[in-house]
Amino acid sequence: MRTSPSRGTATPTDAAPAAAAVEQLADLLAGARFPVFVTASSGIEPGTAELLGQLCDEFAIGVLEARPRCYNVDPGHPLHLGYDLGAVAKHADVLVYLDMDVPWIAKAASPGADATVVQCGPDPHFSRYPIRTHRSDLSVTASTANLLAALAAALPGCGAGVDGRRAALARAAEENRSRISERLVAASRPEGPITKAFMNWALGSVLPADASVVSEYWARPDLLPRSGPLSYFGTPPAGGLGWGLPAAVGLKLARPERTVISAVGDGAYLFANPAACHHAMAMHDLPVLTVICANRKWTAVQGSALGMYPAGYAADAGQLSPLAELGPAVAYEEYATASGGYGEAVTQRGDLVPALRRALHAVEADHRQAVVSVTCED
Repeated sequence: MRTSPSRGTATPTDAAPAAAAVEQLADLLAGARFPVFVTASSGIEPGTAELLGQLCDEFAIGVLEARPRCYNVDPGHPLHLGYDLGAVAKHADVLVYLDMDVPWIAKAASPGADATVVQCGPDPHFSRYPIRTHRSDLSVTASTANLLAALAAALPGCGAGVDGRRAALARAAEENRSRISERLVAASRPEGPITKAFMNWALGSVLPADASVVSEYWARPDLLPRSGPLSYFGTPPAGGLGWGLPAAVGLKLARPERTVISAVGDGAYLFANPAACHHAMAMHDLPVLTVICANRKWTAVQGSALGMYPAGYAADAGQLSPLAELGPAVAYEEYATASGGYGEAVTQRGDLVPALRRALHAVEADHRQAVVSVTCED
């Protein structure tokens, strides 16, 4: 890990940044050719999403969301660079990571060797993690809200050359939006099996603007962009299989006025103890819409096996590993009906959007919980 206290590592205080570290970071951002903020959960702090967007717009700084866990910034921001570090790292000369425990996975994508890497957060190196070897050229100890506020005050005096780099950042952002748009257009075709990309397109076609999506599997922020606080939640560091459905129930309990959708796979749904979850929804009058990607497998288990042993038995078997197999298919929608809710199974593309509309009507108009179980082929 490349750390250098002389280059601005702050002493832990009340999560307010040290002035010297802020000055160094402001100078780096002002002189950069292609600076980028990278975030996963900075939006947890109230007001941070708006501040991040304003800072990026005013000083021409790109923003990338890597495996986001909540709403962090408006996905329509003109300098939003998407969700793929690999597509951005080759351009970025300054990468500022905002309180990220896993800023990158080396096998997938890493910052360029010549890029300056800045790690920020109340504990920027996550000292309680037994092993964490991500490099840092500048470390700033601060909460994200305090850091961004300090940068907003420091950057105007740094003579940031925003005009010279805004065009390059905006071009990269537009290229990313075009890639996503093309993928959604391809996913929306009427023929073929149901895929996860099609499920994102279908849900996006009917989703109310003020709904909250709790995703443990297939609902992706790039294919299902959400705007505003509480609009999206992904699996947190402490989460695991079975987190999504109880989290959605908890969100509905905290915000009963919102429409809450739990987007899960069949494996995650089973781990959530669905009978207990639907019973709790009925007991406490918490109508949540659960949309299940029923692909009859634990994708994470299979992916882990192939990732660790790409030339091993699982790769050559021609079938799923035994521990990843979830067949035969189960009538998951019956869990909802057993607790007085609405349930529907979907196997054909053309049936999914109407089914989602019926389920949303059950949740919003009839105040009944609902499950849509979707047979998915990827």
